[in-house]
This record gives sequence, structure tokens and C-alpha cells, in this order.
Amino acid sequence: MGACSFVNEWTGVDYHNGFRELVSAAEFEYGTDPYNGTISTCRLHGSRPVRIAKRYSKAAEKKAVEYMNEHPGEKWYARVLDLGVENYDIVSYKKVPKNAQARWQTFYVVKADGQRLKSFKTVAEARRYLDAVIEQADGSVDWYCIEKVPENIGGSALSTGYERTCRTVKTKPKRIPKGATLVERHRFYYYGLASC
Repeated sequence: MGACSFVNEWTGVDYHNGFRELVSAAEFEYGTDPYNGTISTCRLHGSRPVRIAKRYSKAAEKKAVEYMNEHPGEKWYARVLDLGVENYDIVSYKKVPKNAQARWQTFYVVKADGQRLKSFKTVAEARRYLDAVIEQADGSVDWYCIEKVPENIGGSALSTGYERTCRTVKTKPKRIPKGATLVERHRFYYYGLASC
């Protein structure tokens, strides 16, 4: 049983989701054989990606290739490189026809690596909580954010609600619409030695 090198790229917010998507795609195309020579034979290595650059560029790609050559990795582990922000999502919620029984309230949700930690009624409370979380962080979380989210706090939501809209832009906008959240999307490289 040997080892084959692999490099996969993915653009998104949470590198854990990227790893899961790449593994699923490899299993779909090559099957679940533990020696298929793809990323699906590996586990994610380390607690966070190695940051190559703040903003994605061709220079960041070259630095990533140099880093991979200097640090080839180990068999059965996928390492992750963060090549920087490639684009941005502007996320907002649009109200759809209202049902009289539903009651909606806006909350500020603190997230860590895409997972919901806690929600608050004011952005100030959410920021205080986020500051405390970051102060006690052990380095295992790659990114944090506060997202403004409308939630149904009572009644039926079968015929009413809020629809999530997302628009991707290349450069960071100077202004975002009222009530929207700006989310960075990073370019990631996953590489290592797969079983074959």
C-alpha cells in the first residue's frame, strides 16, 4: 500500500465544510475504498489552516506551492492552507408575506466556525459576549462573526417568514445594505498524502 500526493482547492467560509464537501465529491467519484488515492482516505490535520496571505492572489498561489514543497505532509492527513479572502458574501433576509399568527424578532447571533454559539437582542450584548469568547479562545476556532437573523418567536411560520439572500462580490464594499452582514469567503488548498 503506497501513498499518492493530492491537492484540492475550495472557496468558502468554513474550511471544515470544504473538507467535508471535497471528501463527499471524492467518494462519489472514486468510491469509499480506503486506498482510492484521494482526499477521502485522509483526516483533517491540525486545528486551523496555515495562513499564506490575507487576500487571495496569484502570488499567494506561488507561496502556497512553495509551502507545500517545503512541508509535504504525512500519509492519511490532509493539511489546509488559507490563501486569503477571494470574495465576499453580502447576506440579508427579505420578508415574505406575513401570517398574522407569526411573531418575528431580530437577534444578533454569535457564530464560531459557522456554528451558532449564542443569540442576543442587541448588537452590543453580542459584541461583549464575542469579546469574552475571543479572550478565552484556545486557538481551535478559525473565525468568529455576528450575524443579524430574524427568528419566529411564536405562532405558525408555515406561510410566512424571512428568505435568506446572498450576493457574492469580488471586492470589499464600502457600504453594505442596512441589516445585511458581510462574510469573507477564503480560498483554501487541501493537500497531503492519500492511501493508494
